[in-house]
Amino acid sequence: MISVLAIFIGCFFARKRKDNEEYISSSYWIYFVIVSLAGVTLGTWSFTGNTTSVPIFSRIIDMFNILEHAGLVELYGQLLITCALSNKYLIMTYKSKTTTRNIKEVKWAKSEIICLFLGVLLMLIGAFIESNAILG
Repeated sequence: MISVLAIFIGCFFARKRKDNEEYISSSYWIYFVIVSLAGVTLGTWSFTGNTTSVPIFSRIIDMFNILEHAGLVELYGQLLITCALSNKYLIMTYKSKTTTRNIKEVKWAKSEIICLFLGVLLMLIGAFIESNAILG
């Protein structure tokens, strides 16, 4: 849930570079880092101890076994949360000008609420999968 907290904090900040662009939430960059770290970890086998490496194809196929591995479920949950919070920023930066808006000004669509709920639900399912895998 640390990753979700980072996404949640990142959603408060947004920036744009050109006048005709929309603001882009910082939570997208946080999600990109999370996915990159997951890819590096999967590709390099870096979180295991002194064991022989499983072939990369087997690792990729094994990732889809969601009854034993929660990584894919958690990445989808984080993506849904990122999408639901993508336009909820409060601090907006354009060039050197920073503006803020009140949290009461943030509007929620029904689809965003559903997306956020499903994302949190997937994160909880991922935690359940992990705890079952750890306990055996």
